[in-house]
Amino acid sequence: MSFLGASAPPGISEPPLYPARFSLDACLCLLVALHMVEQKECLMVGDIHTGYVVVPHGAVLAEELEQRCVKTDRVPSDWVRPFRLQTGTRGSP
Repeated sequence: MSFLGASAPPGISEPPLYPARFSLDACLCLLVALHMVEQKECLMVGDIHTGYVVVPHGAVLAEELEQRCVKTDRVPSDWVRPFRLQTGTRGSP
């Protein structure tokens, strides 16, 4: 059964867990959105040229990602960055 009717794109065979991926993606997006609205710290993993994902911040996760960067000859500060949504305050009209 597909999540919200989602299925693999035409011409692509559907792996057994493909529909579950949509559910996982939706849950992760909701979790990150809630963190951002509450102005909690998140991690931006990746870069704007090759793609990135924003995930909830976790010290253990950040450390693991930084270690993986070192193992793959990447500069951790270029690939794993703290991220927090900055909201402005509205002034009086």
